[in-house]
Amino acid sequence: MQTCIRCGEGIPQGATTCPRCGAEVLQVTPPLPLERLRHPLENTVFVVLAVAGAITWLLLLVVTLGIIIPVGLVLWFFMWVAFQMFRAQLLTHSVRVSEQHFPHVHRAFEEVRQQLGYREPLEIYIMEGTALNAFVAMMMRSRCMVLFSQLVEGIEEDPAALRGLLGHELAHFVLGHFRWRWLVMGGFWIPLLYLAWSRLCEYSADRCGQACAGDLQAYERVLAMLATGWRLARHVQPELLVQQANEAQTSIFARLIEITSTHPPLVKRVAELRQFVLGTPQITVERRAATTLGAVMLLPFAGLQGLGSSTAASLGVLVLAVLAAILWPVFETAREEARMQACISNMKQLSRAIKMYTEDYDGRLPVFGIRALVGTYLQPGAEVLRCPSDDTPQPISYALNRDFAGWILSRFETPERTVLLYEGDDEDLIMRHKDGLNIVCADGQVRWIKETSIDEYFWEPR
Repeated sequence: MQTCIRCGEGIPQGATTCPRCGAEVLQVTPPLPLERLRHPLENTVFVVLAVAGAITWLLLLVVTLGIIIPVGLVLWFFMWVAFQMFRAQLLTHSVRVSEQHFPHVHRAFEEVRQQLGYREPLEIYIMEGTALNAFVAMMMRSRCMVLFSQLVEGIEEDPAALRGLLGHELAHFVLGHFRWRWLVMGGFWIPLLYLAWSRLCEYSADRCGQACAGDLQAYERVLAMLATGWRLARHVQPELLVQQANEAQTSIFARLIEITSTHPPLVKRVAELRQFVLGTPQITVERRAATTLGAVMLLPFAGLQGLGSSTAASLGVLVLAVLAAILWPVFETAREEARMQACISNMKQLSRAIKMYTEDYDGRLPVFGIRALVGTYLQPGAEVLRCPSDDTPQPISYALNRDFAGWILSRFETPERTVLLYEGDDEDLIMRHKDGLNIVCADGQVRWIKETSIDEYFWEPR
């Protein structure tokens, strides 16, 4: 008997709503045959890594006389704290998807959940960000999925593409890619094999995503957005991406990038998926062994070190170093993200202060910079004047654009591209967050922009 996805009540055959809670019954096909969707090489590589990992952990246990256990528990605790910090960051600075919040995303997820036979609890958050990306994270039984807003904007009106995106991310859970990761990490010392397994997992997730979408073209649109952004994705022709994938087959440097990456090249993902769905070969150019050999010889240029070890002690140091390398970026990312969000909050308050000033002065912007706002619209010494990432002794971390001093706010032709307030001083812009900075435009919105996107905005009268 089918059960309600909300309350778990049994649903009588033919019913359209739950007799207990009244939730609508989703009519979906039976769970997809997951093992048919899994890449045929994924399990083989996993077994090799798992065996190598089990041997590594056993050797570490013997060589360290059991000291690896308390060390591992300490590392696990720090990873747990880092995950809880990350989850708290999502809870306080993102929007959780539910039947009330983004109901179309929630409904698509429930359809995908049943298609993949997933029953565990999962929180989905939509986070503001210019990156076109989505990811999942797991610690013990706590699981979450993060969708960046730019990606959701591009596909929210395309149900098939939305199911494809959610299906791809959820597939990492249902295919067990997180379940034994601690074990396969022990086999990280085998040159490049862990990265190869990670890429195979992405191929498997792509197949699940396409199966959930039920439409190859819809899922290809998702992949196209990752390459060009959602505005230009409609111009992408998958057939030409397949041609690029074939061209890359003979490039030593393309092979170098591939073997040192956790994700397959985007053009190859399109080609592999087409080959799986259509049943016709897409990669027709055979890669020569010399191409891979040349890429391996160039590994030092990719920054890879410590590809092997001759003693069990060296293996132990390498594994612990890998665990530390995984843990540290999590802390750094969470801390920087918190600082960036605090800075954005400051600039939102400054934007409101500017708006109140213009309402009192016939729509005109301040002439004497931010200091004109202090006293009436901002408290002296207010924390909103300082960015948490500003390590200088200056009392103010932000500057009003002097080129628009005294201008009437309503007369800007393109307010969404005209910069009124930015991070820096009267002379220079300062990149404090992820090689970029926060700005306030004439429409009152706060935006984070990359250093390379500065010229796309108007900084002076045209």
